[in-house]
Amino acid sequence: MQVRPERLDAETLVAQLLDVVPAERQSAKAVTAALTASKRWPKAYTFLQSWFEQDQAAHAAVSSGRSKTQQQEAVLHQVLPARRARWAELLAWTAKTAQDQVEGEAWIGFALVARELLGERPLAEIPVAVWIAKNTASALSGR
Repeated sequence: MQVRPERLDAETLVAQLLDVVPAERQSAKAVTAALTASKRWPKAYTFLQSWFEQDQAAHAAVSSGRSKTQQQEAVLHQVLPARRARWAELLAWTAKTAQDQVEGEAWIGFALVARELLGERPLAEIPVAVWIAKNTASALSGR
C-alpha cells in the first residue's frame, strides 16, 4: 500500500475502487442489488451504529419533528443533502478498507452505494442514508 500525502476526494476514491470492477458488476442491476443489500448493513456491520449527525442542524431537524418518523424525515431532507459527499467519502474509505482487509466482495457494494450518494439518486432511495437519518433521530431524541 502506498502512502499518499495528498487528500483523495470521494469521487476520485470511488473511481479508483470501481476501476478494477468489471462493467457487469457496476450495472443498474448490480447497483440495485447493492442498495438492497445496504438495508441489512446496520445489522451486519456494527460500526454503522456510530453513523449519525450530531451538529446544530441535526439537533434542529430532530427538534422540529413530533414523531420519530417526522424527525427522521427532517434529518433526511434538511440535513443529509448537504452532507452527501461526507457520507459518500466515509463509505468509500470503508470500501477501500474492506477491499484490502476483508475476504469477499462486500467492498464493491460499499463503493457502488458511495457512488450513488455522490449522484442524483434521492436519499430516500438509498437505505444507508435512511439509516443515518433514523440513527440520528434516535441518538438525538434519546429514543
